Amino acid sequence: MDETVFKDGKTEATLTFTLSEVIPEKPEEDIIYDERTFNATVTLTDNGDGTIKADVKWSVEGEAVEKPEIVNDSIPHTGDMNRWPAYLWALLCSGLGFAFVLFLNKKRKP
Repeated sequence: MDETVFKDGKTEATLTFTLSEVIPEKPEEDIIYDERTFNATVTLTDNGDGTIKADVKWSVEGEAVEKPEIVNDSIPHTGDMNRWPAYLWALLCSGLGFAFVLFLNKKRKP
């Protein structure tokens, strides 16, 4: 600890810090990044016996929180949105099957 925190005989000092996620320059397309900034107010108290007590209070967007929690979310994938090839393939197969059945029926008739 930098001894200048407790200068001029003071036994208490208050420090503030901010914590936020560093979002990459090229963010992943399917991730929703947490853009909130957490604020920490740290009150240091010199106990006079060689120890220091630290009291930390966190807040985010003006509301107190117990601890910072950066939460990322992902955009759910609903599967391949281009299903036309599968539909066309199914249609082709069923059409060929139908044609084959007609062909067999024609062959059986005298």
